[in-house]
Amino acid sequence: MQYIDAYDLKNIDMGYNEYWVAADRQDCSVLNQMLANELEYRQGHFRNIVFSVEGTQGDGKSAGMLSLGASISQFFNTKFSVDHIHFYHEDLMKDLKNFKKRTFYCQDEQPRAYGLMSSFIQDELANYEDTYRKPQVNIGYASPSLRTHEHFFIFEALDRIFLNEKGDLSAVELMLKTKRRSDGMVLARGKIHLKWPKKSFWDAYNKKKDKFILKMGGKKGDRLKILEDYADKVLKKHKNDLYSHTLQGNIKLKSKDIINLYINKVVGMGNLTGGGLDQTRAFITEKLVKEL
Repeated sequence: MQYIDAYDLKNIDMGYNEYWVAADRQDCSVLNQMLANELEYRQGHFRNIVFSVEGTQGDGKSAGMLSLGASISQFFNTKFSVDHIHFYHEDLMKDLKNFKKRTFYCQDEQPRAYGLMSSFIQDELANYEDTYRKPQVNIGYASPSLRTHEHFFIFEALDRIFLNEKGDLSAVELMLKTKRRSDGMVLARGKIHLKWPKKSFWDAYNKKKDKFILKMGGKKGDRLKILEDYADKVLKKHKNDLYSHTLQGNIKLKSKDIINLYINKVVGMGNLTGGGLDQTRAFITEKLVKEL
């Protein structure tokens, strides 16, 4: 994207935080249009797109990846099926070995405790970008966190999930991050606003995910049960404080920091580790999204 290179040259003295503030203030329509232009260019010039979405559970990374996959498939005039979504790396590789041109495939890495070769996959993303360029095979990867960022398109889930006036999931926002050529620093570029996947598709995805979790023996252990109980206590006391209404009448969940404040208020400051706090917030977010 030539705009990004030009912006970096013009603002060579800006630091990471300044980039983030500028990107967060930018209207989503700006980057949405730029991304649409980029996809249009790539589909017409024998280029593909490989991207990652990182974020904690409940932040909207899976929905963001699926929504991007649907948009990419539309630009490349191909069908995006639930069959193209994988949780096992081996299944993704099978699809890539028997790929269909211009098709989108993805892997959703569920909690890292499952250890599904995440390090290997992350190292391979840049290779996939080159290997599958000519047949225009597009690939998405969702993960709790990334060690490397060698591929071009990196998105971060912002925990910004929107509901419409009926209380249905309607949209999710992601932050695009790419490397600055001069020093390789990964910097925020702007937000994109994506429609939530269609309900039938989202339900089919969740059904497939549930089967995967059960197959992996993903029953909640004692520790997770305690954290979920904490989440229930927070919701019982402060449910109405955890979301707000936009000017358009939509429902918007409060930020991570606000939700964390209410968790600490109920559970007690210092009684949870960072990971425990994140998991409790994830339970709260998931339950709110289902209830509202």
